[in-house]
Amino acid sequence: MIQGIHYATMSNPEFQEGFRLYKSAEESLARVQSEIDHLITQAQPIPDALTDVLKKRRTERDRLRNPLLVANMRLVFKLCEAYKWRGTDSNDITQEAVFGLIRALELYEPERGCFSTYANWWIRSYATRGAQRQSNRRIMRVSISQQALEYTLKNDIETFEKKHGVCPSNEELRRFTKRPRIAKLDQAKLDHLRANPITGAASSRSEYEDRAATPEAIVSAKQRFVYLREIIAKVTISPAPRTILVERNDRIMKLRYGLSEGASTMKLVEIGDKYGLTRERVRQIILQRVTLHDLTLEKFDAMVESMFDLMEVLSD
Repeated sequence: MIQGIHYATMSNPEFQEGFRLYKSAEESLARVQSEIDHLITQAQPIPDALTDVLKKRRTERDRLRNPLLVANMRLVFKLCEAYKWRGTDSNDITQEAVFGLIRALELYEPERGCFSTYANWWIRSYATRGAQRQSNRRIMRVSISQQALEYTLKNDIETFEKKHGVCPSNEELRRFTKRPRIAKLDQAKLDHLRANPITGAASSRSEYEDRAATPEAIVSAKQRFVYLREIIAKVTISPAPRTILVERNDRIMKLRYGLSEGASTMKLVEIGDKYGLTRERVRQIILQRVTLHDLTLEKFDAMVESMFDLMEVLSD
């Protein structure tokens, strides 16, 4: 019994059968939605009959999905208890966590194993993002990636103090942290974050974070994302004939900017050690590749950062 409501659990066979029916309804809804999207792109009128079918399919999808969500609400409440300290109303955090549960249900496949184990990460992720967005301790809104950076920095400092008994210097913090973005910060930015680890730098706010999630904004964000992805791909993947040096330079670009799947950014020294090059030679390779497309390093860095911000916004 949680909050006066009893949330009955489902056995695994019951859940799998309900999930199968839900996915079938989801696919039917997607087919109807794709027909409507095609008519919209062709500037053709949408028949009323098709709109009625869309409403019926959506109602049927929700009817089959709701029991699956309710059966996992106890897990949501249990995980949300860890976020009460964030200074946000527990109902708001729970609502965000439910969005994570819905997202997990959309992406879940029976081959992945137990659903509750799979949904655990999504629930925690959305609850964390919700707490960071809505925290009443913040005076100004900053991007989710910036807030994650601040909390990681704060945790690194506390962990270092517990382990060594002293507050770390900036150089010690760069060597100690496991987050490449903190290790790459210069002295001034790191001093600013350490002086105010909750608010952070106003200049780090994402230009897409405060936009309302309207259909027009989403379409604009997708178009911008596709444009940036194409430009970045042209810079990082050379059209020259495939030779050992060309392929090596492509890998250097991907490692430097974290563009490989599941990879994080690497320092120039780390890349040089990997390929037997000096730090300056790695920098020259990157600079030559960027200037070849009439870009500066600062502009290309901003484009990569914007692409990752858009990827994060569109994935929410």
